Amino acid sequence: MGLSIEGVTGAPSRRRLLTWLGAAGLAGLGPCPASAATEDPALPPLVIPGLFGSGETQVGDPRHYVPKSSVLDRAFAGPEQPLMQAAAGGSALRWERLIVELSQRAPEAQIHAVDRSANAIAWVEDAELYGEADHWATPAEFLGAEGGDCEDFAIAKYAALSRLGFAEERLRIALVYDRRRRLEHALAIVYWGGDALVLDSLADAPMSHTKVTRYRPICSFNRRQLWVHRPA
Repeated sequence: MGLSIEGVTGAPSRRRLLTWLGAAGLAGLGPCPASAATEDPALPPLVIPGLFGSGETQVGDPRHYVPKSSVLDRAFAGPEQPLMQAAAGGSALRWERLIVELSQRAPEAQIHAVDRSANAIAWVEDAELYGEADHWATPAEFLGAEGGDCEDFAIAKYAALSRLGFAEERLRIALVYDRRRRLEHALAIVYWGGDALVLDSLADAPMSHTKVTRYRPICSFNRRQLWVHRPA
């Protein structure tokens, strides 16, 4: 799959991240007030449950700890849309049509459709596509190549839901350890309905984090903030 926490962070940043992870005395964010019966996806969530039952601590700008997280900035940069438009066929064209079609749908339908459509794209290792051990692709790269690995799926889902009007406070990329496969993995997370929904390239549909037991969260981030996770 190509994802390596060492490769993502680099040695100095990784040491800083592990220092935070080992600091058991740091207070997590804690639970937020219960969400309202009807949510507006454009507003921050009222409930932020600890991902996979973990405690979490804000540590600052994600680019400082996980430099490759800057791919999210590129995903929202001006040149990204012309790149999408230039890929006038295949996955990119279907993806653009999907975003337009989903713009009038309910948030739950948007979440499921984005997850399902992204997961229909081929899984291809970074070495084959880019000649690199670990390349984090923007949605334009992912769709233009019509393939990618775990972080590419997660980034595309994050960007699509943001384009559909979900506040970025509701969205994260999570780096986790997959106990079943014994390797690192990347997921998209969306906070909706008082829950953390896991959008996994290895799963058939979004699922509550409370029903997923194979992953141990390492860290998660959006464009503004990085959180580290530890057992609650």
